[in-house]
Amino acid sequence: MFKKMFLPDKFSFPALLKLLCCFIPALLMELAYRFTLPYVYVIEGGERKLVLLVHAAALISVLLAMYRPRLPRLLRWLSIAAAPGIAFFLLEYVTHFAIRDISIPVIILNLALYYLLCLFLFFLLGSSAWAVALTTVFSVGLGIASYFVTQFRGMPLLPWDIASFSTAMGVVSNYDFLPTIRIVFVLSIGLFQILLGIKCNERILKGRALLRLGAAAASCALLAGCCFYVRSDHCVKSFSLVNSNSNISGMYTKNGFAVAFLVSTNYNQKPENYSLDMVDDISSRYPSDPVSGTGEERPNVIVIMNESYSDLRVLGDFETSEPIFPFIDSLEENTAKGWAHVSVLGGNTPNSEFEFLTGLTMGFLPQGVIAYQQYVTTPIPSLATQFNALGYRTVGSHAFWGGSWNRDRVYPLLGFQETYFKESFPEDAETLRLWITDSEMYKEVEKIYEESDQPLFLFGISMMNHGGYHGSTENFDPYVSVKGLEDNGSVSEYITLMRETDKDFQELIEYFSNTDEKTIILLFGDHQPNDDVGAPILELTGTQLDADDPAQKSRRYITPYVLWANYDVDFDLPEDLSLNYLAAELMKACGLELTGAQKYLLELEESYPVISSQCYWDEEGKIHPISDYAQDERLLEYASLQYNCLIDARNRRDEFWSLTD
Repeated sequence: MFKKMFLPDKFSFPALLKLLCCFIPALLMELAYRFTLPYVYVIEGGERKLVLLVHAAALISVLLAMYRPRLPRLLRWLSIAAAPGIAFFLLEYVTHFAIRDISIPVIILNLALYYLLCLFLFFLLGSSAWAVALTTVFSVGLGIASYFVTQFRGMPLLPWDIASFSTAMGVVSNYDFLPTIRIVFVLSIGLFQILLGIKCNERILKGRALLRLGAAAASCALLAGCCFYVRSDHCVKSFSLVNSNSNISGMYTKNGFAVAFLVSTNYNQKPENYSLDMVDDISSRYPSDPVSGTGEERPNVIVIMNESYSDLRVLGDFETSEPIFPFIDSLEENTAKGWAHVSVLGGNTPNSEFEFLTGLTMGFLPQGVIAYQQYVTTPIPSLATQFNALGYRTVGSHAFWGGSWNRDRVYPLLGFQETYFKESFPEDAETLRLWITDSEMYKEVEKIYEESDQPLFLFGISMMNHGGYHGSTENFDPYVSVKGLEDNGSVSEYITLMRETDKDFQELIEYFSNTDEKTIILLFGDHQPNDDVGAPILELTGTQLDADDPAQKSRRYITPYVLWANYDVDFDLPEDLSLNYLAAELMKACGLELTGAQKYLLELEESYPVISSQCYWDEEGKIHPISDYAQDERLLEYASLQYNCLIDARNRRDEFWSLTD
């Protein structure tokens, strides 16, 4: 037996180097395990078995690498045949145990995709080693990527995240990627499978390239056909697939990653009752206001959507070492305050601005989609186009790169005349942690205002509070803490940022308090921070949020709004509303002309004050999961109007969505 192992008879550098290479896979496995230990508090039960399996895989990989003869033919083909199935189970095992959570027919459906992918690579490359390696790397990589995406935003990797890659890379350096023992196990078994695939390599149709490429094309066609079938309604019904927008993580758990990923690509579904006759009937009942030629002074309107701005006291009572929002809490004159119910948590900011600017809701769109990427590809009526019609200078601004979430392309489609992104800020702009401060952004707002010779509508997005939250950085030392969580650096960092948000907003209000022109300022948050901050607060306050209870779950989707004016005005806004209503309420508060759509929304709001991606409220205050909206005739009506505006653009009734001349 030992004679078959690679053991050099005498010392030579090439022989020693070859021997050392046999230990590389095992070394990588052991390093991954050792690196993980500091982040795993307790390893017991099933996880202890994973540790043993990691060490066993490391040992066997050394023996396998040192074994010189070819493995028996039957063993080679068995390992090749098992590889796609193992790749499937490894991807799923990063987060859950597939055999326990996925039905056998759905497992077979997933396996068909993995085997067809591996077969395509086998024929294309002519080598089983490459086919096994690429299938394994692809599967394990997707599984781990989906795990970390879930940790950061509460939802797994979705099809449209591919288009968000550049945006993700722009902020990824501010997050921590802490491994788990499951990830180490999956990496170890994946590495072992690649090594075994190399030892069991088989070549197919060698010297017959045309035949091999033809077989590759046929297997690729089968794979494509299988993908299209999985997306079909027939497949969803036949295999009883979960297809719920209200629980995307549950859908991935029950369907398996590959199947759920494909099912998620169906995002342009028409409401059952959609018809142009219905749209025409509604638009005739809610005519848009004509643009008046009145000489009355129109107020400047400045909207700040503040990154990750939230008041976590909505999750439960807690005390801080000093007040978080002393200035905002003190605002009373010419001020309205309340709670904005948003559709995202911990990320996907553009969906909040989409709801605000268009009056449409993410509740009727698939969970996890980014509206700016999937839907705003042609010009669309928005708050910006409405202000254009009123003779305003319209400006869209964000204290980050214009390419983030395609804003440099989307803002002109929404009607903004001018855009200002990080590229337009001074090179020495003040930063806190990695991001431009709110104070610096407000200076740019003031500069734009001073240069305007016509009424100004400015929609600005800040960046200072963006996650992740590590506890301290070179240019930032958290100075506010939550009592009972003084040692939690992430919570202290976030709470301190909220205190800074309050200070900077005070600067903006004080500036416009000393200007002569009428100005209205709206501040609201796009989402709450992720679970790095939210979970400790929930634990401290003893608050348990049942993910299946929309009333409880929705508490993580609430941010404050503040509306202020520098002149005497009596605002009348509801305490709770969702972002799709906020622009209509703003226009009403400003005393400006309303579109037919805004009139419709203001009436709908009386019966359904909240409609978001998580839930909707009825007029009795009962909270329903958003997946039930199709059972409500008026919400289906709203969904049809949204379909007409967003998807059926050729038949869009622009007179309903825009002001008339």
